[in-house]
Amino acid sequence: MMEGEGVLEELVKELEERGFIVTRRGFIEGVSGVKHYFDFIVEDPRSGRKLAFSVTDRIRHEHVLSVLAMRIDTEIPHIVVANEVDPSVQDLLRKCNVFTVSFNKPKFSMLSSLPSKDLKQFTKTVASEILKFLSAIRSAEA
Repeated sequence: MMEGEGVLEELVKELEERGFIVTRRGFIEGVSGVKHYFDFIVEDPRSGRKLAFSVTDRIRHEHVLSVLAMRIDTEIPHIVVANEVDPSVQDLLRKCNVFTVSFNKPKFSMLSSLPSKDLKQFTKTVASEILKFLSAIRSAEA
């Protein structure tokens, strides 16, 4: 099993239990015609809203351009889950509908070794943050 795979599977399970449709390892075609790869595509079946979901080791200033290019081209809000997120980058991305979830741990394996009740609580917390993000986007578009 890859590092962090258990954590991500728990997160997917939590989102599916909350009624979202989750596509693993999917592509979204941007307005440019380029197909962008995402680790997960999360869809709210009630509204049809989609979120692009990427998993990476870290997000720093050198990653901002590629993340924003994907966000702008796909016209879909983007969630990036990373071990480490530079705080100034997090603020910048948030202004462009890119939400970051940082484990603030040097390795995913530290989370994978959590007792199952702590892992479940962690995924519930992340899922709740994603729901807040969806609500904020809906409010801004209204």
